[in-house]
Amino acid sequence: YLLDADAAHRQQLAGQISTARSAIDRDFDELGKLSSEEGLKGDVTALKLEVKTYFDLLPETLKIADGGDTSAATTHYNGKVMPEVANMMAIIERLHGASASRLKAADQASAKAMHEAKLISWTITLLVGSLLFVGALWIVRGILGPLGRLKGAMQSLARDYDFGRRV
Repeated sequence: YLLDADAAHRQQLAGQISTARSAIDRDFDELGKLSSEEGLKGDVTALKLEVKTYFDLLPETLKIADGGDTSAATTHYNGKVMPEVANMMAIIERLHGASASRLKAADQASAKAMHEAKLISWTITLLVGSLLFVGALWIVRGILGPLGRLKGAMQSLARDYDFGRRV
């Protein structure tokens, strides 16, 4: 399509390519800031260079086509531009693979953290439950002990009818 368009349309396409290139450069700058891993940063830089080369080659192809030699333009496009596209796609595949493995690692780390949080939660629950049980036993013994002694004193009083004895 690019090569079969008339000269005016190719000129319009060249303007659109220039606009797209500026937007893509801004996106790469942002992506470069977000890339923290050295290998990832290297792939992003390599992809940026491949895209730059691609956008540098497109105007050359348009100029050749403007000269009227669509065969030479097609040869230029297939020989120089398409290999850049293949290189870009290879880098994109590497970035995708790296992203997928990073996501998998993040999922595994998240699952591990969730397991550890559950384990800590259950441990704390058991400790608090044990402390509450021990506290309840202590309170019950504090109440039942004196009541048991009072009961024994009352039973003793009921057996020997000694009302002078202290309870």
